[in-house]
Amino acid sequence: MALFTGRIGADSTFFSPVRAKAQSRFGRSLRWVTASVTGAIAAVAMAAPGAWALEKVVLRLPGVGDLDITIEELKTFAATGEATGDFGELINDEAVQDIISIEQLQTILNDEFTVSNLAARAVPQVVDSCPAELVLGSVSDVIYGDGAKGDSSTLAAAVVSSVGEASREPITALDVLENVSSDSLVFDIAAGLRIYTTLNDKVSGIVDAVGDLTVREIINMDDAKLNDLLEAGNFTQSDVALIKQAIKDFGTLEPGSDLDRLAQQIDLPKLLRKALAGEFTSVLLEVASIDLSVVDFAPYEGRISGLMKALMEVLELPVNTGSACAEVL
Repeated sequence: MALFTGRIGADSTFFSPVRAKAQSRFGRSLRWVTASVTGAIAAVAMAAPGAWALEKVVLRLPGVGDLDITIEELKTFAATGEATGDFGELINDEAVQDIISIEQLQTILNDEFTVSNLAARAVPQVVDSCPAELVLGSVSDVIYGDGAKGDSSTLAAAVVSSVGEASREPITALDVLENVSSDSLVFDIAAGLRIYTTLNDKVSGIVDAVGDLTVREIINMDDAKLNDLLEAGNFTQSDVALIKQAIKDFGTLEPGSDLDRLAQQIDLPKLLRKALAGEFTSVLLEVASIDLSVVDFAPYEGRISGLMKALMEVLELPVNTGSACAEVL
C-alpha cells in the first residue's frame, strides 16, 4: 500500500495522543467517526449492481495520509479477523483497540440488516426530495467516490438501490460494497471529526433538555420556552436568532393535519441520541420507515427544507444542494 503516507505504530504521532488519553474527546471522536463510516457502508450502496467495481476503500486520516484498504483485504478480515500491511497495523494498534476492537469491526462488516417492504416503497419519494438532498449532501462531504465530494446524486441513487435489495433479503456491509460503482470510496476522517465536534459542542446539552418533547411541541413552543430549551445548547445569539426565525417561517403544526401526522412519526429525542452516537444506519432506517402514504408530502417540502437548511447552517454542517432543492428553496 504505497499510497499510505506515514507509519501507524507505537511511535505514530497520530495515535500516541489517543493512547495517552483513550477516553479524551479525540478518542470519542474517533469512535464516532468509526461508527459513522462503518454504519454508512451498511446504509449506502451505490447504483449499478452486478460486477464488483469497487477496488478499495480509502481512509483519509488527518496528520497521517491516505490508507488504502482493498476489497479483498476487507473480505479476508471479515471472515477471519486477520489483516496485514497498513490495514493490519492500524487495527492492531493498541490505541485503536482501546476505541474499537477487531471483533466489533468484524461484527459491523458481517451483521445482516433488512428494510421493510413499506419503507422500500417510500424511499424513492423520500430520496427525490430536498430534505433528503440536504442530508445526503452533508454525508457526501465525508463519504464520496471518485472525487465526487459534496455531490449527493450518486448517494441518492445508492440509497434506493440498497434499500430495495435489503427489502428482498438480508444483506451485509460487504454485500453493499459489492454494488459500489466507483473505483474507490473515500472516507474523509477529518471532515467527519469536524462534524462530530460541532454536533457534540452545540447539541449534546440539548438531548436531555428535549426529553420526550414531540416535534409539534417544539415547533409550537412560545418564545420563553424555546429560549429555555436553546439555552441548554452551546449556541450563540446569532444561532438562536436564526433558529427562532426558521421556526417562525415554518409556521405552526396544526393537530390532525398531514404535516402533523408526518411529524408524529419522528422521534426527535431518539434521532438526536443516535446521531450523536454515530449510529447513522439506525438513523437512516428510522427515517426510511416513515410512512408517506398517510400524508401529502409535496405541499410541505419547502417548509421542511427551509427549516432543515437553517438548522444545518447553525450546526455548521455542509449544505450541498442540487435540483430538488433548487425547485423548493
